[in-house]
Amino acid sequence: MEINYNSGSFRAQIAEDIEHIKKSFPLSRYQEDDYVFNHWILDNIYNVDEDIITSLITDASYDNEIDCFVCHNDKNSIEKVLYIIQNKYYSSTSKLTIEKVTKFLQQPLSNLNKGSYKNEDLQQCYNEFVENINKQTSDSECEWKIYLDLYTTEDDELSEQIQIAVENFNNENISKNITARIFTLKNIHDLYYGESFGKDLHFEHIWKIPENNYLKFGGISKIVGKDDGAIYACLNVCEIYSLIKEAELKKYPIFEDNIREYLGSNTINKKIEQTLNSDTERNNFFLYNNGITISCEDIKEKGLGIDKKHSAGSIKEIKLVKPQIINGCQTVNSIKTALKNKNIDDYKDCFVLVKLLRFSKENQETRILNKKIVEATNTQNSIKLADCEKNQEYFKTLKESFYNRGFLLEVIKSDKHSFKSLSKTEESDLIKKAKELIPSTTIKKDIIISIEKLILIYMALIKNAHDAYTKKNKIFEKSSDVYKKVTKNIHSITTDTMIRMYMLYNRAEKEKKENNGEVSFPVPYYMFNTIGFLLDNKGIKTADSINTFFDEMSKLSDMEYEKVYTYLSKISSTYRRWYYNRYKLEYNSMIKKAVDYGLLQECINEINCTDNKCAETFEKLVKTT
Repeated sequence: MEINYNSGSFRAQIAEDIEHIKKSFPLSRYQEDDYVFNHWILDNIYNVDEDIITSLITDASYDNEIDCFVCHNDKNSIEKVLYIIQNKYYSSTSKLTIEKVTKFLQQPLSNLNKGSYKNEDLQQCYNEFVENINKQTSDSECEWKIYLDLYTTEDDELSEQIQIAVENFNNENISKNITARIFTLKNIHDLYYGESFGKDLHFEHIWKIPENNYLKFGGISKIVGKDDGAIYACLNVCEIYSLIKEAELKKYPIFEDNIREYLGSNTINKKIEQTLNSDTERNNFFLYNNGITISCEDIKEKGLGIDKKHSAGSIKEIKLVKPQIINGCQTVNSIKTALKNKNIDDYKDCFVLVKLLRFSKENQETRILNKKIVEATNTQNSIKLADCEKNQEYFKTLKESFYNRGFLLEVIKSDKHSFKSLSKTEESDLIKKAKELIPSTTIKKDIIISIEKLILIYMALIKNAHDAYTKKNKIFEKSSDVYKKVTKNIHSITTDTMIRMYMLYNRAEKEKKENNGEVSFPVPYYMFNTIGFLLDNKGIKTADSINTFFDEMSKLSDMEYEKVYTYLSKISSTYRRWYYNRYKLEYNSMIKKAVDYGLLQECINEINCTDNKCAETFEKLVKTT
C-alpha cells in the first residue's frame, strides 16, 4: 500500500484523531487541543496504554518545558529508556524558534537535577536513571538512556541554528547517555504509520570492487535457492555512502525490511561516528565493526579487467537490484552522518564488511527465510520485535479469521488507514455479518479490534490487571515473559472468544469514559482479572474453560447477561473504592501496583451479600463452564 506524505492531509488526520479522543474522554482538561495532543503522542508514538496516559502527562503552566514522559525500566529489559517529552501542536504558520529549543534543552534537566520536580513519578524515574548511568560501564548487562524528545507539527526543515544547538547539546552529554531529538511533522508522519510506504520502485546501484576484496560462497546455494550463493565483500565506506545518497535522491526506501531502523543519535552511533571521524582510528573500522547485511532481488556480476590506474588488480562490477539493508542500519546511517561534507580521499583506506544475499520476492520459501534472517540478525540488539512479529503468518491468518466474521483486526498502524477507505457497501456487509456474533454491532467503530488491546485483555484474564496496565511494551518482545506466556499462547482461545472478550471490555471502557471515570463504574482490566480469579478459584482456568465461559455467556438472556455484567462491574468498582480507602492511592497510582487479591476477595464477598441475585446468575454461569 502506498501512503504519500501530504502535510495538509496528515494535519487533518491528527485533528480528526484529537476530536475522537475528546469524545472518548469527556473531561474538562480534554477540551484543549494542546493537552489532547500530548495524549495523541503517547498513544500513537510511544504506544502507551490509554488507561495510564493521563498519569504520564505533566502539562500545566508550571511544567518547566515537560509535557509528558515515558519510562521503560522493567527489570528484565536489556535497554532501559526514559523519554522526557515536549509537544508543540502548531498551526501550519507557526514556527519552532531557537529560543524555545534552548529552553527545552536547559529547563527540564535543570529542574530534575534539583530533585524536586512536581511530578514525583518522573522525578523518581530520573533519579534512578542518573544513578545507573553514572555507574554503568562498557560491559554492563544493560544500557540506561535518557532522551529529550521535542515534537513540533510545523512542516519546515529545522533551521541550521536549531540543528547546531541540538548537535552541541548531544556532544556535551554523550558521557551522560542523554540525547536530544526534534521531530517535525514529516518525522511524526513516518512514526505514526509505523513503516515505509514508498512506491515499489525499481532501484539499481552499481559497485566496483577489487576481486581480492571479494569472496563468494557457493556452499549455501541450496539454502538461498540460487546457484551462486552469497557474496562477502570488504567494501570502502564511500561505496556505502554513495548507495545511501542515491537511494535518498530517488526516494527509494532502502531500510523498508529492517525492523530495527535508525534509532537516531544514540551512544552506539556516536561511537561509530567517532571512529570514522578519527584520523588515527578510521582505518581500523573494518576490525571494529560487525558489518552490514543487504538482501537483493537480484545481484548481477561483470568482470571489468585490470584497473591499472589504481593498481587494484582485477575489478568486479556488482549491480544490486532492489537492495534492502536488513542488518547494520546503525552502521550505515553513522557512515552517512560521518562522511557528509567530508573529503572522500580521507577514507580511501576505511573499509566495512558487507554480506550480500539474493532473495526473490516471488519465491515463498526464500521470502520466509529472508524474514527469519532479518529477525535473527537484529535480536542480538536490544530492540522490540513488534513490527516483525505483527507481520508473521499467524497474525495474517487471524486477521482473515476476524474478517470472515465481519470484524477488522488492526495489526499494524497502516490498517487504521486502510480501514478508513472501506466502501459503504463493504462496511455495511461487514456490520451485517458481525451482528450474527455480536447483535449490538451497529457502526464501523464496533467492528475494529486492536490486536494490542486484545492481547492486553487476555493478559488481564490469565495473569493480572497490573501487567495489562503496565507491560504493553513487552507483548511483542520475544525475550519477555509476557510474550512467552501471553502473546505466544493467545491462539489457544478461539476467534469467537477473542471477539466476545473484546466487546465486553469495550462496553466497560465506554461506560467508564462516559461517566468521567467515576468510582462507581467499572475498571475494565480488573473485570477480566476478576473473571480469571474466580475461574482459578474453581480450578477451571484453562483455555477450554475460557472458551466455554464466553460461549455460555453469549447464550444468556439479555436479563441474565446484564446481571453477570453488573456483578463483574460492581466488583471492580468496589475494589477501586476500597483500595483508595485502604492505601490512599488514586486510580492512576492503583493501576501501577500489584493486585491485592485479599482485598479483591473481600470485594467479591461484599457483592455476593449485597447483590445475591447477580452473584447467583454468575455462579450458575460458572457451573456450566
